[in-house]
Amino acid sequence: MSGHRLLIALVAFWLVVGGVYFWGAARQKQRLNLSAAAGGQYPYLTCAKRMAEAGVTRYFGDRNRMPLYPALLTLVYDEDWDAFVNRSAWFAIASSMLVLLGIGWIAYRFLPPWSGTVLTLAAAFCVLIYKASFVQAELLYYGLLFGSWLLLCDLIRRPSVRRSIVAGVLLALTFLTKASALPTVAAFVAATCALAIVLAVQAKDKRSGKRGEPRPSRPAPVLIAAAVVALSFLAVVYPYISTSKARFGRYFYNVNSTFFMWCDSWAEAKAFADTHKISEHYPAADPEQVPGPLNYWRTHTFEQVLHRFAYGLKTLGLLALKGPYLKYLALAVAFCVGFGIKRVRSLRSLPAEDWIVVLFCGLFFIGYVLAYAWYAPVAYGDRFLLSLFLPAMFASLWLAERFSRTSKPVSAFGRAVRKSDAWAILLVALLLCDGARVVTSSLYRASAAFVQFYYNESRELQAAGNLREAAKGFEGVAQLDPSFAPAHRELGMIALREGRLNDAIRSLALSVDLRPRDANMHNSLGSALIQAGRTDEAIRAFRQATELDPTFATAWYNLGGSYCLVGAFDRARTVRKRLDALDAELARKLAVMIDE
Repeated sequence: MSGHRLLIALVAFWLVVGGVYFWGAARQKQRLNLSAAAGGQYPYLTCAKRMAEAGVTRYFGDRNRMPLYPALLTLVYDEDWDAFVNRSAWFAIASSMLVLLGIGWIAYRFLPPWSGTVLTLAAAFCVLIYKASFVQAELLYYGLLFGSWLLLCDLIRRPSVRRSIVAGVLLALTFLTKASALPTVAAFVAATCALAIVLAVQAKDKRSGKRGEPRPSRPAPVLIAAAVVALSFLAVVYPYISTSKARFGRYFYNVNSTFFMWCDSWAEAKAFADTHKISEHYPAADPEQVPGPLNYWRTHTFEQVLHRFAYGLKTLGLLALKGPYLKYLALAVAFCVGFGIKRVRSLRSLPAEDWIVVLFCGLFFIGYVLAYAWYAPVAYGDRFLLSLFLPAMFASLWLAERFSRTSKPVSAFGRAVRKSDAWAILLVALLLCDGARVVTSSLYRASAAFVQFYYNESRELQAAGNLREAAKGFEGVAQLDPSFAPAHRELGMIALREGRLNDAIRSLALSVDLRPRDANMHNSLGSALIQAGRTDEAIRAFRQATELDPTFATAWYNLGGSYCLVGAFDRARTVRKRLDALDAELARKLAVMIDE
C-alpha cells in the first residue's frame, strides 16, 4: 500500500476508533460517574474550586494532590457546583482523548504503523477508557510520564540543548501533575553520571586514538544536557516548591512521599495526618514520632523491611493478573525475547550510550516497582502499575521491531509480511475484540472495589458535614449496587438528621431487609421509628438489635429509653442493670431517665 493510501486508511480507522472511544466514555459518565464522590474525584474538584476562587497562582493545594490538573479544571469552572461537576467530567473525557492523540503521535513517530497501532489501541482500551470520565490526574500523568521517559532515553543517546530544555519542561509538568515523577529525575541523573564516567574513561584509552578508529564521544555534551534538564525542570517548578519551602520548610514537600510512605498502614497515616494537620503546616511533634526514613529504619528490623517488600510485590502481582493490560505486555515481551535471543552476540557491539539507556530503563522500571511495592501496605491500586505500562509496552515493541529486522518474512494472503508486522497484526485483532467487549459491556459494570471506594468517599463527605454531596454519593452507590445495605442506612440517617422521617424509615427498613442479621441496622431503624412516634415498633427494633449483639451498649440504652417513654420502668431498670456491665456512662444516663 502506498504511503498516501496508508495515511488515509489510518485516519479513517482512527476516526472510527475515536468515535467508539468517545461513545464508551460518555456512557461511562452516565452509568458510573454518578456524583462527585465517585472514583476519588471530589478532592480534585474542590481543589479546582478553591483555585478558581483564590486565583491559580495563589492556591497550590494541600500538598497531597499536585496543582497542574486542578489548574486546568479552572478552565471549565462554574459557580454552580453541579454544573461544574458535569463540565469537569466532559473535560476529563476530552483531555483523555488529547492524551490518546499524543500517545498515538509518539507511537507512529517512533514505531512502524502496525506496532504504533498496537500501542495506541492498548493505551485506549487497556488504560485510558477505564478512567476517561473521572476527574483524576492519572491519565494526564500517564501521558506526560511516557513522553518524558521516551525523550530522556533519546537524550542519553543524542544529547542536545534544545531537547534538554523540552525534556526539563516536560518533566516539570509531569511532577506538577503527580509528585511521583521525581524517581524519573533521579534515574536520569544517575544514568547520565554513569555515561559521563564511561565516556571519560574511553577518552583516556590510548587505543581510542589509533588512526582509522572512530574517536569516542566526549562526556561534556552529556553533562551539559543533564544540567540543562535539571535547570529547566527547576525553573518551571520553582514557583510551586518555593511556596512549599516558605510554608512547610522543605522544597519538595508532599504528604505522601514525606510521611505516608513511611507508615505501616493507611490507618496510621491518616491518624498522623489528622492529628498534626500536615496539609497546613509541618508537624510540630517530637522528631522521633514523625514518620520518615531514619525513624523507620530505627524502629523496624531488616526482616520486617523484606516482608514489606514481599507483601507489596505479591499485592501488585495479583493486581496485574486481574488487569486487562498484562496479557498484551506479556505477548510483546515474549515476541521481543524470542527475536532477541538470536541476537545476543550482536549486543556486545552496542555503544556505551545504548547500554546507559538500558541502565536508565532498568533504574526506571525497577525503582518504580519497588517504590510501589513499598507503598502497598498504605495504599495500592492498578493506577500505580498503569503508569509503567506505556513505557514497558513501547520498549517491548521497539526492541521487537529492531530484533526482527533481519528475520525472513512470512507469507500471508499471498503477500510477504515481516514477522514483526504479522505479530503486531495479531495483537491489533485481539485489541479490537477486547475494545469492542469493553465499550459494550464490561466498562459499565461497577466492581465491588469501586462500589466500596465510592461508599468510603461518601462517608468522608458525610463526616465532613457535606450531607448534600454525601447523599448523592450514597444514592449513586445504591444505584450501582441495590443490595449494598450500608448505603441505604446512611441515606436513612441523613434523612433522619434532616427531619424527613418517612424517607428515613423507608431507607432504614430496606437496610434491615438486606441485612437482617446486622444489629446496627435494627438500631438505626429503631431511632427513626422513635422520632416518628412509633414507639412499639422501635422497641421491637432495639430488642432485635440487642438479641443479635448482646454487647451493643447503644442499642441497650435506646431500648431502656423506649421503655421509659411507654412507662415500662421495671423493664427499663432491668436494661440498666445489663447496661452497667457494658457502659457505665450510658447506664448512668438511663438511670436519670428512670428516676425522672
